[in-house]
Amino acid sequence: MDEIIIEPISELNYQDIADLKGAGLQEGFQFLDRLVTEWISGVNRFDKPGEGLFQARVRQTIVGIGGINNNPYSESGKVGRVRHVYIHPDFRRRGGGRRMITHIIAVFRDEYDRFSLRTDTDAAGLFYESVGFRRLKDSAVSTHFYPLG
Repeated sequence: MDEIIIEPISELNYQDIADLKGAGLQEGFQFLDRLVTEWISGVNRFDKPGEGLFQARVRQTIVGIGGINNNPYSESGKVGRVRHVYIHPDFRRRGGGRRMITHIIAVFRDEYDRFSLRTDTDAAGLFYESVGFRRLKDSAVSTHFYPLG
C-alpha cells in the first residue's frame, strides 16, 4: 500500500482536484466547490498568517485536501477554523484523514489557543472526535473544538 503524503498547497490546481471535487459532489458535499470558487475570487486563499491549505497525495494523485483559517466567528482571534477537509472515498480508512488533521494541528498549534470546525454529518463528527476534537453543544457556527494547552 502506498503512503499518503501531506504537503502544503501554494497554488490550487483545479485539474488536480477535479476527481476529488467530483467525488465530493456525488456524496452531496458542496464545500469543495466553494473552496475552488473562493480561491478563484480571492476571498479565501489560506494565505494569511496562521492559515494554510494542504493536500493528501498518493504518488502523483491528490486523494485529499484540508485547511485552516483564522476563525472569523471568534472574538479572541486565537481560534483556528479547520475547513474543507475531504478524503476521497477510495482512500478512506488508510490514515489520510487522521494524518491531515494531526499535520494541521502540529503546524499551527503555536498560532492558536484552540481549533474549531463545523461538520454536517455524524460520521465526520465521530472521525473528528476520534482525533481529539470535542463536540460543542450550543454553538450556531461550530460543532467541534480542539483545546490546546
